[in-house]
Amino acid sequence: MFLIIENFNMIDPLGSKFNFEKEIIKNIDKYLSKIPSAFPINFKGKEQLKWFPSDKEKNFKIHYKLYPEILEYYIENPINYNINNYFCRSNFDFKVNKDLKVDLFLGCSHTFGIGLHEKDLWWNKISEYTDNIPINLGLGGGSMEEHFIRLAKVIDLFDVQNVIWYAPHFYRYTYPDGNTLQTFNISHYDKNQSFNFPYKDAFVRDNLLQNDYTVYYNWKHIVAASGLCLSRDIPFFICHRVEFSKEDLLIREFNDNGIVTDIKHFDRDNNIPARDMLHMTVKQQSRVGNHILELVKNNKQGYTPYKKVNKI
Repeated sequence: MFLIIENFNMIDPLGSKFNFEKEIIKNIDKYLSKIPSAFPINFKGKEQLKWFPSDKEKNFKIHYKLYPEILEYYIENPINYNINNYFCRSNFDFKVNKDLKVDLFLGCSHTFGIGLHEKDLWWNKISEYTDNIPINLGLGGGSMEEHFIRLAKVIDLFDVQNVIWYAPHFYRYTYPDGNTLQTFNISHYDKNQSFNFPYKDAFVRDNLLQNDYTVYYNWKHIVAASGLCLSRDIPFFICHRVEFSKEDLLIREFNDNGIVTDIKHFDRDNNIPARDMLHMTVKQQSRVGNHILELVKNNKQGYTPYKKVNKI
């Protein structure tokens, strides 16, 4: 792929601040390293954690007293979260290794696997099919923008064979806050609640809460990810929606503290819930995996929003 920039400074007068091709394109790592991070401020590197954000020990003890028959599995099979140097769920740290053939998996907490064992996550079905090492870039509560940043920071570390993105949540917006990123979940917006973000109420009301803007915000990151993959000849796949049947679901009500107050439906003989009882069940994860596996099998070249242009 060729990048042609003609009269860049005439198109954007501010472009004169940079020699775009020589300075930015050839030194992209320098700029990527300055992108705000989603890592916790106090994160010190590789760790193994027994509990993770919404999968809280305190909540589990409460849930176990209420629903012991559903959660007994996790008493006998506790979860360990291996967190690496990129604050990703992985058994190894990420560093340059071009001999390692990998698939990159992007997504939110359902990809990270909050409340579930790694063996039960959707992306296992794809990695078993491709026989590549899975790299889990899932970020709990992350927006499409944060997912794209993770892709940009990791895509050149390995010999990437496929990039697969499961993106069920669109209503999340990210903004820089010092040297970190903060994400605002618009689906939880309360007009009477005060948020520490650089948007005025009118902008939230007239833009962020509007479906058209939400589509635009996420579309631009999908297009950017597709272009990043296309420039490296890496197949790119994205899935937003998967249909579930009632047998897959834990249908429940929960309060603001994440405590399930009532279970409407759950097939406990044929399914396993997430340990926090808030995230996908094992059957839902399997359904997502089967759906995306078919997507990969039937579209080996991947997805691109770009139209081919005839060469001159």
